[in-house]
Amino acid sequence: MSKKIFYKFHFFIITLLMLLYLSLFFSFDKIIIPEFSKPLSDDFLYKEFLSEISYNYSCSSSQRFLPLRLAYYKPEKFDDLYRIANYFQLSVDTIASVNNIFSQFLFDIDNSYLIPNCEGIFIDVENENTLDSASKKYSIKAESILYVNHLKDRKELKNIEKLFIPLAHFSKEEKILFLGSLFKDPLRGKGKLTSSFGTRIDPFSHKPTFHGGVDIAVPIGTNVYPAMPGIVIFTGFENDYGYLVIIDHGFGYQTYYGHLSKIIINTGTSVDFDKVIALTGNTGKTTGPHLHFEIRYNKKKVNPFNLMYLFNR
Repeated sequence: MSKKIFYKFHFFIITLLMLLYLSLFFSFDKIIIPEFSKPLSDDFLYKEFLSEISYNYSCSSSQRFLPLRLAYYKPEKFDDLYRIANYFQLSVDTIASVNNIFSQFLFDIDNSYLIPNCEGIFIDVENENTLDSASKKYSIKAESILYVNHLKDRKELKNIEKLFIPLAHFSKEEKILFLGSLFKDPLRGKGKLTSSFGTRIDPFSHKPTFHGGVDIAVPIGTNVYPAMPGIVIFTGFENDYGYLVIIDHGFGYQTYYGHLSKIIINTGTSVDFDKVIALTGNTGKTTGPHLHFEIRYNKKKVNPFNLMYLFNR
């Protein structure tokens, strides 16, 4: 499976999940999401959306926002996320969040993208306090958030996984992550890349198998550093990974460091870029000494090359 086909499949699954999520709180039984016609300047739906987007911007004080609705936009030649955002007078934050695009490098002109009628972002519904926390953080009334999301009352929050917050934007850290410039090489340039993310021939079964991270060959005992500051949430032996460290970085991101020879950090410890967390090794299922490195976003394995630059390619 080529990388392009993989990303198309990945985008299809994400879009399907988003539509299933929307079906949980939209008041109608069957979702019919329209698509903008070309040219946009002649499309009534486009003009209608621009009007609604403009109106919702004007509601920053009254907070009498319109209910959320969506339409598809099919990119044309030379389009990118920034051009699309400009067409609809929305921020890139909004386009990325609504389409669950965690990196600017994942834009694919062959895909269609959901466009909302309001500036804003989706957040995870983590617990019963999510609504009040979001209301306080983004200075949007709780009742306005419920109305925008087609929710009658707080009780319906238990049926959804994400909540759209009108006029909200990514935090500084989330923007840096989206630009792909916050994660660092965990070996700081040492070693040699031997296996990339995606489909490869498994060295044991000799069959095409999905590889959810990158492998960097390096001598046993090489220092391993956090790819990004965070909190260590797991240290120990984990089947094929061998000795493994997992770090949670917030914003849905976690990193995995596998096949270690020695772990020198404890679970629950906060770590920064300059903290050595482990030494590379050859434990678990391996063909030789190397570091297996993964980045996961919302529990899904993602290509590290879309979020960082490895000097040891």
